[in-house]
This record gives sequence, structure tokens and C-alpha cells, in this order.
Amino acid sequence: MRIDGFTSFKALASVNINGLWVPGNSAPSQLGRFIEPAIFYNPDFPDFELSNRGTLTKCKVNDQYFGLVTVHQLSDFNNDQLVLFNNQKRRIHSAGHVVYARDRYGNEEKYDLRLFGFTRAIEYGDYSSGDWFDLTSQIDESANFDDAILLAFGYPTSEQSHDYEVKHIKSVWAYLYGKKHYSLVNDRKTFKVTNSDEIEVDGLSGGAVFSIGLDKQLNAQLVFSGIVTNASQSFVNYLPV
Repeated sequence: MRIDGFTSFKALASVNINGLWVPGNSAPSQLGRFIEPAIFYNPDFPDFELSNRGTLTKCKVNDQYFGLVTVHQLSDFNNDQLVLFNNQKRRIHSAGHVVYARDRYGNEEKYDLRLFGFTRAIEYGDYSSGDWFDLTSQIDESANFDDAILLAFGYPTSEQSHDYEVKHIKSVWAYLYGKKHYSLVNDRKTFKVTNSDEIEVDGLSGGAVFSIGLDKQLNAQLVFSGIVTNASQSFVNYLPV
């Protein structure tokens, strides 16, 4: 059996996400929980101190919680300006520490990934620990991802707006899906997009990429595959993590 397209995937009975079996047609809404708009604090803009640039992916390793973004999203921002913003509680959290990821040659800019530790925000109770993808969750070792469906989640710039009167950021996530393609960028992986006409790709940098394959019992298994570094209407390039 093959998962020939996303429609056939959604028709599957269930898929394993963070160790829980979720109905196939509910999987996208569950996966959307693992991303946030990448929000930056700007004290020099008194009308509204927050701005957004792209997407932040939320992952956990054991009892540590990290927000993942690309380095190029930071550009003219400092590390301490990246924050998690709880719209309901009107509270922001900066990272407790920062991890500078580098490639095997020690080059951080080329690797294009930085990790921000937000364990403190979880401990304060401002964010649910269930909304972070568990990188240590186990899947069936027999699962085959050679013919996987790939999904990239992010916050398109076209779907974000700011209400300066009530100091509120409105954001709507979206996802692209498709099949593996040969790499179009050095040190990146690529998939060819199927639903390219539906989504504006600007703003997807930092978003999460997942792969869905089948195990020997033909159950759908899902793994975290990486972070979006750039995308077009036809292809998504992502950094394997």
C-alpha cells in the first residue's frame, strides 16, 4: 500500500502524533499546534512593541522546551527580542538560553538554525506542555518513509495582521504538502508542493516539516523532518533536524 496523495492520507484511520493516535482527517489541526508566529519585542515602537517575522516551531527534548527559527529570520534582531506571546494572558516570555546550531564545519550562518530555550514559559504555566512536538517520542522502527507524504506548516505573512488599538496580533497558520524531490539547495532537502495555488509562501521560514509513512501493519507513522528555510509555489526546501 502507498499513500499516493494527501487525500488518501486523510482517509487513513489514524496517525501516531506524539505517541497518540489521531484520526487522519484531524492530523493537520493537531500538527498546527506545534508552531507559533515568530514574535519580536521592539521597545522603540511604543504604539505596539511586538512585530512578527515568519514562523517558530515548538519542540521538546525530555523536559526541555525549545523554539526553533532560522538564523535569517533574526537578521536585524537580537536574541533577547524573540519572545513567546500569550494573547489571552497578555504576557511575553523571552528565552532562558540560546543554542547556536552549526554544521559539521562550524558554520552557523550556512546551517541557518537557532534554538531558543522556553522551558521557563512552561514552568510558569503560560503555555501548555502538550503543544510542543516531542522529538523523543517513539515510532515503529519498521515504518517506511521512502514514499512519504511531507507537510510544511507555517504562518504566511498574508494571513497576519496587527490591531494597534488593542495591541493584538492576528495570525492564521497554513500548510503545504507534497512528495519528496531531489535536493535543489546544498545541505537542504526538498519536496515538490501539491497545493501550491492555495498558500502564500512568504512567512513560512522557521516552520515545521513532517513526514508521514507506513509501518509493516500499514499504520501511518509521523516523524519531525526539519525546518523550512525557503519555499516557492512549487518547492519547499528544509533543513533536516
